[in-house]
Amino acid sequence: MRIVKYIAVLLIICTVHICHSQNRQHDSLVQVLDSELPAFDKAEIMNKLCLSLCYSNPDTALYYGMMAIDLGHRIANDSILARAYNRVGIVKDVTAEWDSALVYYGRALQYAEISFDSTSLSSIFNNYGLIYWNQGKYDLAVENFNRALRIADAIGQSRIQSNAYNNIGLIYWDQKRLDDALDYQLKGLEIREATGDNYGIGASLSNLGMIYDEIQLFDTAIYFFRKAISIKQSINDLYGLGKTYTNIGITYDNIGELDSSLFYLKKGIEVHLSTENFYNAASSMLNVGAIGLEHEMYELAFQYHMSAKVLAEKYEFSKLLFKIYHGIAMNYEHQRKFRKSSDYFRLASQWKDSIYNVERDRAVEEIQGKYETEKKDKEIAILQKDSAEQELQLVKRKRYIAGLISLVLLIVLAAILLVQRYRAREKVKRAAAIISEREKGLKAIVTATEEERKRIAKDLHDGVGQQISGLKFFIQQLN
Repeated sequence: MRIVKYIAVLLIICTVHICHSQNRQHDSLVQVLDSELPAFDKAEIMNKLCLSLCYSNPDTALYYGMMAIDLGHRIANDSILARAYNRVGIVKDVTAEWDSALVYYGRALQYAEISFDSTSLSSIFNNYGLIYWNQGKYDLAVENFNRALRIADAIGQSRIQSNAYNNIGLIYWDQKRLDDALDYQLKGLEIREATGDNYGIGASLSNLGMIYDEIQLFDTAIYFFRKAISIKQSINDLYGLGKTYTNIGITYDNIGELDSSLFYLKKGIEVHLSTENFYNAASSMLNVGAIGLEHEMYELAFQYHMSAKVLAEKYEFSKLLFKIYHGIAMNYEHQRKFRKSSDYFRLASQWKDSIYNVERDRAVEEIQGKYETEKKDKEIAILQKDSAEQELQLVKRKRYIAGLISLVLLIVLAAILLVQRYRAREKVKRAAAIISEREKGLKAIVTATEEERKRIAKDLHDGVGQQISGLKFFIQQLN
């Protein structure tokens, strides 16, 4: 078939391009490894390069990611290993190798828990959710998105918050709950614009375009798609660019512009194949097949449906197989090949029952309701805790003021007592000094009196004796 040949040629071209690109990146990597940077810093560079290239060049991204894992083991750093395994898982997710992605996410989760790396934990749960969503396991997808959201809320990680909102919105879009889908997409876009996350902004704009297409506001949808294409081209987001080409192609089909629709859908297939994103390539092929059926272009429809079937069966894209089988069945019916048509309708019915069942939808709603309830309970608990803490702070403040007042009173009382004691001591000292002075004065008086008496006695004794002697001498003279 022509389309299969086209795919084969395109894959060869893309492989050559990727190999050249990988060689250039490898040269840069060798320079980093040969530098004097510590092993930890080199591993961090590898992790960043892996994440930046995973959507545009997954082969080279995988190379860097495996180098980061090797360095992480050599230096025995659990945080490095958590990020490296997580990002290799993203590469496997982008290339629709979901079983491998789950293995790498599982290893990442182990190292993130050991190192208490909350940012990596929330990212890993978010990535788990994407895998389950692509596999049609909506209940597990929402459960993991909400795990990621709870951790992101707790640590204030805005990028992961916006990713979780975006992904929950996609599930609601898939379930035709468009009001909820729009609400979550707008929440995610608001955070991404506030943080300047261009990758995220491009994804949110594209998702809003899908929702407005579903609401049948086609001009608004095309407006958002074109804005998304401009951003994705500027940052070389090939993964997102291919998806947006596909989505705008679907919208052009909805307004009857067949040429524009096929042009963008084929561009989307080309970009998806260039990045080995076979899931989205198969999805875009499915859309071309559906448009072919709609416009009675049965040969075109059959070629693209069969090409999508090859990819979906090879990589077990269960979410796409129902629609692919249904499209092939419809095509066989138009060709009046009723036996083959019946076989494919039966296959389609089996896949529909396995994917779109009421219990899963109910489980999704219950899980989401549980999260919202937990979130409200948490907010109430936080408010109650804040109120209790404020009351406790008020009580503590009152106790502190009362204690301070008591301390001041004690200090004043102590000061008064000290002053009084000092005054009493001074008074006693003054009284003692007065008494001492009085005693000294009395003693001086007594001493002076005694001295005076002695002097008088002496004077009397000496004076009478002299007088008697003189009188005796005078009488002798008379005789």
